[in-house]
Amino acid sequence: MQEEKQSTSCVSDYKKSVVAHVLDNFFVFAGTILIAIVLAFIPYVGWFLGLILFFTGIKMLFSKRTKVLKGPCPKCATAVRVNADVAGFNCPACSKRIIIKPGQFELVD
Repeated sequence: MQEEKQSTSCVSDYKKSVVAHVLDNFFVFAGTILIAIVLAFIPYVGWFLGLILFFTGIKMLFSKRTKVLKGPCPKCATAVRVNADVAGFNCPACSKRIIIKPGQFELVD
């Protein structure tokens, strides 16, 4: 008798608008800019590091968000959020190995 693979559907959590993304990253941006301003008071080395941090903060503010998948664990139905770039992960509740297939989480025996 063959065992049927358990799987559940997953959805992308990537539907935020550009404005919502910018607002989410605002505090990281503000902290980076604040550190850059403080470093700018140190001659030469601080100016260089301050400029690097300033442009890094600007880049972070407008960069694309990492795509996240969310859905239930096929074994225990715990809500799971995972980066879409990984091939598989372990459920935080039941520790079962789950692989990501297009549009679904699949349990590995």
